[in-house]
Amino acid sequence: MLQQCAECIVGYLYGRSELDPSKKAIYQYGAELTLSTAGAVVSILLLATLLGNILWGILFLAVFISFRLPGGGYHASTYRNCFILTNSVFLASFAISFVLLHAPSVTRNILLLTSCIAIWVLAPIPNPRHPVSERTFRKNRIIVRGMVSAGSPLILLGEFLFTWHSVSCIYSASVAAVAAMMIFSKNISAVRQMVSLFSETISKRMMLCGRILKNR
Repeated sequence: MLQQCAECIVGYLYGRSELDPSKKAIYQYGAELTLSTAGAVVSILLLATLLGNILWGILFLAVFISFRLPGGGYHASTYRNCFILTNSVFLASFAISFVLLHAPSVTRNILLLTSCIAIWVLAPIPNPRHPVSERTFRKNRIIVRGMVSAGSPLILLGEFLFTWHSVSCIYSASVAAVAAMMIFSKNISAVRQMVSLFSETISKRMMLCGRILKNR
């Protein structure tokens, strides 16, 4: 459904303007990504409205998207899975925020500190299907580390001076969600590498055994 809508949009654009035919696949991917992102944003805002706190939905989107764009992390294999995952992450962040709201401030600070350390160390994690240049990689690292260095102290200062308790809770939960997706992505990559190495080793051993038996 999403791909069909994207094809209609790209077809309309090509019909209305002189676009480079060789870049049609790029426009198609851009249209699909835009529609997927817009759908996730709208659904999260609707969920936040139903849960009675639209502000938390807006803050989650602001933090999550700001970190995810340069920082990367786990990417679902299909747009449908991405939609489900993003909404599930929001619901989990909302629940964590509610728990933090009634927990001692030290709990929130520990969660925020550990999440920031994880993001600082791991980010950026590029999408394997869309690799970036070394220059872009270094730029994204600087951006993410800058946000970690500036955002968290600013939120904590705002809580201290202006009692941004609710804002601090959703910010901490959102940053934790970003960190969790990065950690999960790293573990998935490690598991895939281990499986690939194991399969390659087994294949070589089988070929070797086949040669030995053939020589006999």
